Amino acid sequence: MTSTISSSQHSVGARTDWWRRENVRAKMRIAVRKILQRHGYPPDLTTDAVKTILKQAEALAAEVSKHGSG
Repeated sequence: MTSTISSSQHSVGARTDWWRRENVRAKMRIAVRKILQRHGYPPDLTTDAVKTILKQAEALAAEVSKHGSG
């Protein structure tokens, strides 16, 4: 999942501050929903899963950004 999100970030031209741009976040939500659907994730649990995954991606991006700049 992480590698897919990472490749999605690159495909939408995202930088390390992608979480600040709503259009990039929307594309990420769509990509995550498609991945969950492809792998048979229950539709009624998708919304919460997408929120959790994006929070994790934001935390990972913040950590990478912090270590990358210093």
